Amino acid sequence: MALSFATDIKPIFQQYQERMMWRFDLTDYKAVSGNAKLIQSLINPSTDNSGEVQPPQMPPANFPPLSGDFLATYNEWVSAGCPA
Repeated sequence: MALSFATDIKPIFQQYQERMMWRFDLTDYKAVSGNAKLIQSLINPSTDNSGEVQPPQMPPANFPPLSGDFLATYNEWVSAGCPA
């Protein structure tokens, strides 16, 4: 089954919409697809210059972390060209 923003991405981001409105609307396809790489860099763990794994910067405090399954889905969605 093909990934889509409406069925695979938006429902997860819906819970963060209010806290993130200062930046952009996480439930709006154009806003998310236009910032897909930035979001990807914020929700995935990263490695610093010393090789230490750093935790993701999103989601904001007081929210549960995004699941590994969702991260894989989001990364696949971005790789697929952010289908609507």
